Amino acid sequence: MNLRQPCRVAIAAPPFLLAAAPASAHHVMGGRTPSTFLEGLLSGLAHPVIGPEHLGFLIVGGVAIGAFGLSRALPV
Repeated sequence: MNLRQPCRVAIAAPPFLLAAAPASAHHVMGGRTPSTFLEGLLSGLAHPVIGPEHLGFLIVGGVAIGAFGLSRALPV
């Protein structure tokens, strides 16, 4: 196993992580953030059908994982 690649990633990643802004996802519930567990669950389940780009991203991710034999934990 080549240890140079993980070292490069470990060195290059911190600036990007520090520059990242919090995500601002849009919710089905009138643009407000879910306030209960049930609202959050429903929002999460409905999120892929909000727009075609959301569903497309999930499909592409699934195809990539299946085609290249990657771990299903990769998106996490």
